[in-house]
Amino acid sequence: MIVETNALVTGMHGKLGKNLILRTVRGKIIASQRNDKPQVQSALQKGTRDKFRLASAYAKSMMLIPEKKAYYLHKAKKLKLPNAYTAALTHFLRKGEVQGIDTRKYKGRSGDTIIINTYKKQFTVNKVRLVMLDINGVALSSQICNRKAGNQFIYNAEKDIPIEAVAVIKVVIEDNASYPIARDFDLLQNAAS
Repeated sequence: MIVETNALVTGMHGKLGKNLILRTVRGKIIASQRNDKPQVQSALQKGTRDKFRLASAYAKSMMLIPEKKAYYLHKAKKLKLPNAYTAALTHFLRKGEVQGIDTRKYKGRSGDTIIINTYKKQFTVNKVRLVMLDINGVALSSQICNRKAGNQFIYNAEKDIPIEAVAVIKVVIEDNASYPIARDFDLLQNAAS
């Protein structure tokens, strides 16, 4: 309930009595009932709270860097969010997606390339790693890919790795080190398509 017109609560915030909370949201004072915290958290609740705690720490750290704060302020206006902090929080919590890879220019030689297409709704993906694994799951190569354009990245092979030796290509979005997003591809199937 909005109570901003009541002179008794003007400028107040916090707990009032046992169950009433006063807070300011977008310049308006709102009174609401105090929520009880659950006594026992499920594993999913704990995971969600931990992720939100990390997101909050990320957003706070971004607000200390003037260029990042300006970027998130611009994003907040574009996305109709209340402030830069909320935009940074949204960016951290929004999952990226590996949409696909193009291996037509990879022949197993140093300098060959693989194109990786990613997507993150209303934001750009910042960091992508490509890992080549053999049939036993041993990493043959693991390197950060360079941005080609927008949400497209390019892997440039640093050494010769024959196509026959590669069982799986794992592409990992590492924007959020605590919650990486990974997708596996079969090199031979991708090369054929």
